[in-house]
Amino acid sequence: MEEPIQSTEQVLSNCPECDTAVVSGKIFCNKCGFPVNGTNEQKSEYDINKFKLKTQLDIAEKHIKNGSTILYVLAGLTVFGGILVSFGGFAGGTDGVAPGILFTVFVVIAAIFLGLGLWAKKNLLPPCLLH
Repeated sequence: MEEPIQSTEQVLSNCPECDTAVVSGKIFCNKCGFPVNGTNEQKSEYDINKFKLKTQLDIAEKHIKNGSTILYVLAGLTVFGGILVSFGGFAGGTDGVAPGILFTVFVVIAAIFLGLGLWAKKNLLPPCLLH
């Protein structure tokens, strides 16, 4: 008597969170971690952790926005200070340093602040946390 041929293909279902195909028998989705075939307790714990993470991300994004704003203000103040010190004869002169060179140094420092502000807004949080 021949044994029945067993299929190597496994039935797939889609994750309700991210719509990724999940192999039957697997408890968790490989993409988002949702317990597709898990218990109600595991699903509830997933939802709680997702809410906590979302709250933490919202707080982190607020801090990043505030930090970027501070960097932009520092960039503006640096340029303004460079103008005053370089061309305004501020505080008794520049001790023999050409005003153009001194202003260039201030502008470079301001550009660094500006670049850091832009970078922080775009690249600080990894994309895997933001989906």
